[in-house]
Amino acid sequence: MQVDPDIPRLLLRAERADALLAVTKLLSEAVDDPRALAEMIADRIAHLAGDAVTVWLLPAGLEDFEGVATAHPDPMAAEMLAQMQGGVDGRDSGIVDPVFKTGDRLVIADFDMRHYKRDIAEAYWPWLERYGISSLTVLPMRVRGRVVGAVGTSRDLGRPPYSEDDVEFMQALADCAAIAIGNAHLLRAATTAQDSLRRQSELVDQVSDAIMSIDRGSRITSWNAAAEAIYGRRASEVIGQPVNPLLKTVFLDVDGNEISRTEFLRQRDVDGFWRGETRERHADGHVLELLCSTTVVPGADGQIAGYVSVNRDLTAQRAASREALHDPLTGLPNRRLLMDRLTLGLARATRRKSQLALLFVDLDGFKLINDRYGHSEGDVILRTCARRLLGAMRASDTVTRLGGDEFIVLAEDLDAKAGAVYGARILDCLRVGVPIRGEFVTIGASVRIALSQPGEGAEALVAKADAAMYSAKRAGKGQWHLYTTTDSPLATMDTQDTEPRLPA
Repeated sequence: MQVDPDIPRLLLRAERADALLAVTKLLSEAVDDPRALAEMIADRIAHLAGDAVTVWLLPAGLEDFEGVATAHPDPMAAEMLAQMQGGVDGRDSGIVDPVFKTGDRLVIADFDMRHYKRDIAEAYWPWLERYGISSLTVLPMRVRGRVVGAVGTSRDLGRPPYSEDDVEFMQALADCAAIAIGNAHLLRAATTAQDSLRRQSELVDQVSDAIMSIDRGSRITSWNAAAEAIYGRRASEVIGQPVNPLLKTVFLDVDGNEISRTEFLRQRDVDGFWRGETRERHADGHVLELLCSTTVVPGADGQIAGYVSVNRDLTAQRAASREALHDPLTGLPNRRLLMDRLTLGLARATRRKSQLALLFVDLDGFKLINDRYGHSEGDVILRTCARRLLGAMRASDTVTRLGGDEFIVLAEDLDAKAGAVYGARILDCLRVGVPIRGEFVTIGASVRIALSQPGEGAEALVAKADAAMYSAKRAGKGQWHLYTTTDSPLATMDTQDTEPRLPA
């Protein structure tokens, strides 16, 4: 029976194809360590080809390659590796370096170095003979046209030199190895990036400010833990929702003036950022006061890709500030806030060469109301008087409750003539009866007016007005009095009621 001479070659190719599949499967495992992969590659090629193997890798981001794995049964392998990488007797850069530089494979068979200069081949002939090598290859490991490593193999004297099939088989193994090495770099980079993103996410979730990302369509794309706490809404509820209808945002500039949404959008997109305050809605409906910083995120195409907004919750802080600066019963500014505004008002009056006025208001006979109706109804009287005073004054005026039945009105740009009009207006607004338990109680009041003088401080003006109070009381209730720096009345207007009018 005649045997087909091609059968051994076909069997060899089938064996190598199976081996190639096995190596491919082995290298497809999720390994992110290129050195571990190189050791795996060296062991598998040495086992399949029966030769000594060295693997060199070019670490990511570096220019110099290094030998990272070897499978050499010969104890002289380390010396041979050094000379393959560094050159024979230091006379050149070694036989590995050209492979990394050109991407061409090096094949030496029967002392025939193909594709390389004769002088280099001649230099390596005695070296190959010294180590008893009949054939040698250095095959590039390429990923998308870039050399990331090289596989070197050597065959001892006495064995057949490498054939074209041998070289192609080992190149196929090197190509599989290159893909695995490339995937390992990508996996490691992805793992590093994922770890970085996770750490950033953890940091974002640890900050106390609400951080949200918004796309070009003003829809929420990210929402950190602080945003969940501040707004009372979970990320899963808001991602993909339009931000403005959800939060019912009102915008205020750095001076506290409300601006339109159109103006906000214009400033943000033109300047690339916006700083100010917002009033937004918590999930339960209450108003949040927030310090807002919104920044444009540019896209790869140069257009706006979205926005990042960092919002700090000022609600509790502002509430505490208002409580410290306002009367808890009427909500009017207290003496502390009055002194701040008075100091600023006096500075403005000096620049404008104008005057401002402090109008002290006492409710006449308020004790009789408390005695007859009780303190709760007395509080109703005080709140009613506070609302009437606010309604009678300009928006720029400050109406303050000092305590008890005493109020102060701070009015800027007011001279003596205008002060007289203000005094009469206050008495008129307070004279209207207040319903108490189905009855009407008419309130009486006295007003003392002190005008500022150039260079006068806040404490001095208040002290002058305080001293004037006693003169007013001596002059009689139900009147307004205007005082100069000499504490003498310039004008007096009597009213008919000097005591509260109580129902019989």
